[in-house]
Amino acid sequence: MGENVQPEIEEVIAALDVFFVFAAVASLLLVVHGLTRRRDVLTASGQHLVTFASAWLAYVVVGRWVELVVTLDEIPDVVSMGSESDSLRDFARSASLIVLMSVVTMAVMAERATILTHSLLAFLVGLAIWPLSQRAVIHGELWDRLELPARSFHDPTGLLMVGAGGVGLGLAGVMILGPRLGRFGSNRQPRVIPGASLSVAVVGALFFTLAISMHAALNASTLSDAETPLLAPLIVGLTGASAGSATAGLLGRIVHGVVGSTSLIRGALAGVVASTTAFHDASGVLWALGIGGAAGATAVLLWWLMVRSKIDDPAGVLATFASAVVWAAAATSANASDQLIGVGLVFAFAFVLGAVLFGLLRVSRSLRLDPAREIAGLIPE
Repeated sequence: MGENVQPEIEEVIAALDVFFVFAAVASLLLVVHGLTRRRDVLTASGQHLVTFASAWLAYVVVGRWVELVVTLDEIPDVVSMGSESDSLRDFARSASLIVLMSVVTMAVMAERATILTHSLLAFLVGLAIWPLSQRAVIHGELWDRLELPARSFHDPTGLLMVGAGGVGLGLAGVMILGPRLGRFGSNRQPRVIPGASLSVAVVGALFFTLAISMHAALNASTLSDAETPLLAPLIVGLTGASAGSATAGLLGRIVHGVVGSTSLIRGALAGVVASTTAFHDASGVLWALGIGGAAGATAVLLWWLMVRSKIDDPAGVLATFASAVVWAAAATSANASDQLIGVGLVFAFAFVLGAVLFGLLRVSRSLRLDPAREIAGLIPE
């Protein structure tokens, strides 16, 4: 009987892990809805469901097989399409993280991209970006084919891949898509566009912090390793979020003389993603304070730099995940240079593919809503 308990508990842990990833997806959507001006939340939610279905369809029908046939060598069991529980857990986890990567990209292009654009980018994530990045970076296929020294890439939560791919796609999209109508005045000076509901964004940020922390806890803890209790990653995540929010608010106070609520939210999101993604056995409260605080401050600085560069990131998701991924890659217990190289490769791959897709959509005039529809879908200022 004892031999059957372990697999059953592992199945429960895997199911909970997928649940918390989807909880993070829903929470991030709350943040985006709160910080942007979509008028009809139900319509927007329907669009999100179509987008998620595109990501899943691409991965289930094609993307999973892309993982299998990138190499003609013997396929490792971990990426097989068999019916064994390990393969099914790996499949469900990847599918949930693909949706999270799609949401990161969708958030960057909020308020002006068409549903076709959102669906196609999600399809691209499931079709190529996630599976090929897994084969090239996680499983080391790239180093073998180029006959380079093997490099280790440590990403137990999958959030490095999510962040690097989402930021690459999002940056390509926002640069080709352009800013929202009215975001910059005739003199190219930025104009403040208030969100629909700050309270909704705050609630979303709180639930996102809890969901991501639990996701990290379930991936970092093992039943046979008493040195990594379930509670440790959770405490690190909450501490990192608090530190990120505090440094972001302090930075805003120093620079602008006021603590901006949106800066607090961005800082918290960056702090929790950075601290949980980089979690390792030596992580502690002081460590989480350092990396979370650094990620939160960097997220605010990146967002300000993007505004000055006329890059419109409505909810600050692009700056948030870019900051979190860089700090997480540099702070893991694995080789930092290998981590940064892996993140850079995934980012570049996603950026190039995204630029091609968005360029084609722009030429076909399918990339962006027409001005009348864009304005009609927004809450008046």
